[in-house]
Amino acid sequence: MQFNILEVNNQKEFDEVVKELGKTAKTAYDMAFEYAKTLCPNKEVLAIVTDWWGGICISTEEYILKYSEKDNYEAHGIVMELISMGFG
Repeated sequence: MQFNILEVNNQKEFDEVVKELGKTAKTAYDMAFEYAKTLCPNKEVLAIVTDWWGGICISTEEYILKYSEKDNYEAHGIVMELISMGFG
């Protein structure tokens, strides 16, 4: 991924910079989620990670009980890796 330095001199250029930053952010988020999916050993872990990525709280007692202890442990490890990368 390449980052560009963009200079803003007027509203039109500002709008173009915002659009470019939006594209860059989308690419980064897409790449991070694709990477996270490759770490998931099964569909249950993938479901937990996907829920977290989508904004669902995965640390409530009710949610944790939906999956095995091992699946929760593995999913939370992946989530922590994503957080350490700046996503979350």
